[in-house]
Amino acid sequence: MVSVIIPVYNDPIGLEATLASLVVQDPLYSFEIIVADNGSTDHTQQVAQRFTNRFPRLVRLVVEDEQQGSYAARNKAINEAQGDLLFFIDADMVAPSDYLNKIITAFQENNADYVGCKVDIVTDKKTLAAKYNQLGGFKVDVDLRHNHFVPTCCLSIRKEVIDTVGNFDARLESGGDYEFGNRVYRAGLKQSYTNTVTLIHPARWKYRSLMNKSKRVARGICQLAFYYPDRFWSRYIMYSSLNRHKPKNPLTIIREARSTGVSLNFWEAIVLSVYHIPLTISSSKEAKQFMSYLQDHTVIPTSTLGTNQEPLVSVNITTYNRAKFLGRCLDSVLNQSYSNLEVIVVDDASSDNTRKVAEDYCKGDARVKYFRHDQNQGNAFARNTALKHCKGLFVAFMDDDDEWIDPDKLAKQVEILKDSSDPKLGIICSGVKVIDAHNNEEIKRAEMPLDLTLTLLKGNGVIHNSTVMTRRDIMIKVSGFDTKMPRGIDSEFFRTVVVKHGYKVHFMPDITVAYHEHGEGRMTTNKKNAAAKTWKANIHVIQKHLGSFLLHPEALLYRIMSRFKKIVAN
Repeated sequence: MVSVIIPVYNDPIGLEATLASLVVQDPLYSFEIIVADNGSTDHTQQVAQRFTNRFPRLVRLVVEDEQQGSYAARNKAINEAQGDLLFFIDADMVAPSDYLNKIITAFQENNADYVGCKVDIVTDKKTLAAKYNQLGGFKVDVDLRHNHFVPTCCLSIRKEVIDTVGNFDARLESGGDYEFGNRVYRAGLKQSYTNTVTLIHPARWKYRSLMNKSKRVARGICQLAFYYPDRFWSRYIMYSSLNRHKPKNPLTIIREARSTGVSLNFWEAIVLSVYHIPLTISSSKEAKQFMSYLQDHTVIPTSTLGTNQEPLVSVNITTYNRAKFLGRCLDSVLNQSYSNLEVIVVDDASSDNTRKVAEDYCKGDARVKYFRHDQNQGNAFARNTALKHCKGLFVAFMDDDDEWIDPDKLAKQVEILKDSSDPKLGIICSGVKVIDAHNNEEIKRAEMPLDLTLTLLKGNGVIHNSTVMTRRDIMIKVSGFDTKMPRGIDSEFFRTVVVKHGYKVHFMPDITVAYHEHGEGRMTTNKKNAAAKTWKANIHVIQKHLGSFLLHPEALLYRIMSRFKKIVAN
């Protein structure tokens, strides 16, 4: 049996058109139609009920009114479905009379588990919005080939696919088809596309509807990145790219219009070349705001932790020409009592033996992962590369020539973060043992200053990088490390987290790190042009946190005078 599933919310006209095209199907196998209403507040359910009364053996109505979202509605229908094959179609689409037979044939001929078909966008409206929507279209075959998914409006699957990979993620407002398709692909199930049948989808002919969709897609991309950062964080980064706002080539638009049969003149092509820019700007703003909302309202995503599983910790180490110290650093990390960790080593194009040292550790312990820049880019870029590749819920920082001297450092810090119910707890740090070039030792305790904001605006001196553990979602929220800073990168990260975004710091009394001073080649040390770099960093910090400096004028005066003295001294 085939179960055709139609999710719907407040669209009686669209639902009626879809049902009318389905009830006349004459498939090779028996079938049922399940209307999955998502708690409509108009007369949509009455339309469904009318078809149920006319075709009682064919059409059923189920209602999902506890959780809003099309994926929740689809999941409700899946649980009710009796068919071995599940066909999904949206409530505003029209299917040809041979739709079911053609899809069934595609399953049989390709021995497929997951099938997508062609979708055409049609309209009798002549608005630019309609033409823009038609030109964008559904590139189902391209999406399946390159991104391993098809839109749910034209998706069909074997029901055992659900048994293998699970239902749609009902938390997602958009992008659930993308996430589901990737799960199917990763499970090794066969995906296929057929162009033997075409579903008809009405065009969005008002600019407002295009704007609403772009914002909904933006929120879905944020949810994908937030709930599945290891799989979809890169997609969120690409979505934030300035390339999305570039004008398009009018000649390319005209060629696309001709190939798709869209009537378009040259002046319309000129307008359409920039037609997308308000949409991309608005959706980028929506994505930024919604990601901030997700991060501020969630302490630990529940999907990340199992009941008996400790959270993954990413230890991010950046290095440059420190082969002789890197091994000591890595040994101290790998000897931690907390074992559920990954070590991300980013080599900023070292010219010494750093690469061999790191690769030897990779061979000896699968938790160590090595990444290398082709050209030296600086510490901020290296730290952001580590952030891009790490997957842990929590992130610990480590300098390549320091060592952790407390084997329980990570375990203690994870416990603090797990036990805290404060979503604004952002940084855990501890004390250090400073060892100079003559092996003289000095203990520096980690203590909360009377005014942490004032202290960070003046400089730092209280949060030591290699002692820090934070949450990865916080790092994402603040956009990682500031690449405009020529020096003082770590302190500026702490300043941004605490001063700009209002997160709190927990100061541990423990001494967990040995901080080695030997006066050579740290990634942030470059005596050449030191004065210019100091002044440039100072100006950038003042501009970035100007509002906070105006509230703390003594910090502004201190920063200007102290930096000026350093410049004069050099």
